Amino acid sequence: HVGVGGQVIHPVLDGATARFRLPAGCGDVRLRSLASTPSGVSDSRDGRRLGVDLKRLALCDGRGVRREIGLDDARLGRGFYPVEPLASGGLHRWTDGDALLPRSLWQGDEEGHEGEVTLLVEVAKRDLLRWRAPGAGTEAGDADNAAPALHVARPAA
Repeated sequence: HVGVGGQVIHPVLDGATARFRLPAGCGDVRLRSLASTPSGVSDSRDGRRLGVDLKRLALCDGRGVRREIGLDDARLGRGFYPVEPLASGGLHRWTDGDALLPRSLWQGDEEGHEGEVTLLVEVAKRDLLRWRAPGAGTEAGDADNAAPALHVARPAA
């Protein structure tokens, strides 16, 4: 993958949580992952193109201050499906495999997230069936292949 500005950030994984270190001054971020349509790989009637099933988003600044980003935040639009309730309580939200996280989530907010921040992405489901073309080179269940990647845009000078 190549993101705007040519930089791809891979996560540090800890169970169901991926941590991405965002450089100071970065622009909009694309959360990219594999995606598939459940109706294309199972008897599901869900025809959406599903990427990552988000359970939680948060930011942590260099001072260790953590701020949750509500899954229902109005700034989460392009690349996100509507918020859905979890059977166990709480909410979750699917991406389409290429979701936009606007810089307004961390740039110049009331907590002063102006420098480097860490984006925490906790997934609700990790075992979505995915179709892969023959000879694609990796197995669909390969953990490295299934991990989300983050594409960072640098603001125009």
